[in-house]
Amino acid sequence: FEKWGDAIAAYTKAIEFETEEIKEKKGGSYENISVYYNNKGLALYHENDEENAIRDFDEAIRLLKSNPDTKENPENYFNRGNVFMKKEEFSEAHKDYDLALGLDSNSAKYFHAKALCFQAQAEKFALSAEDRDLKIEDDLVSMAIEYYKQALSCDENFISSMFHLGLMYRRTHNFSHKL
Repeated sequence: FEKWGDAIAAYTKAIEFETEEIKEKKGGSYENISVYYNNKGLALYHENDEENAIRDFDEAIRLLKSNPDTKENPENYFNRGNVFMKKEEFSEAHKDYDLALGLDSNSAKYFHAKALCFQAQAEKFALSAEDRDLKIEDDLVSMAIEYYKQALSCDENFISSMFHLGLMYRRTHNFSHKL
């Protein structure tokens, strides 16, 4: 696709087609429709249309949860979590990353995303007030460190987690840790 708008239009058509196939009992699947909603949500995210991206991720999740023949996809929660993080709705992002981890607890990517969320919270907190509570900021950094370590326990070569873990250690002035 040359433009995200083209992708959005294509996924919209795919959703309509697959839905019609199901209605007419010609085939189609809710899993496919969920994938199309997820992919459309990603395109909307890249178009900076966060509200509609969330709506499409919600629908992708709903389709899989409401059909007993389907299995939930952690990517739907991960992607929606990324939208919430972009919007700095950290609590909602953490919930979605937890749901993704609940479905796949061996994903370095999901642990990394949760760590990034704690890191972003710490950075926002550090910039928010002159008389801030350093304990809260330290706790957020500690949580980021723990989740980066979890990501690396899933994939010891996950470079992004190594890099960010190093940044967090630097922030705590703890230079003795080996990555």
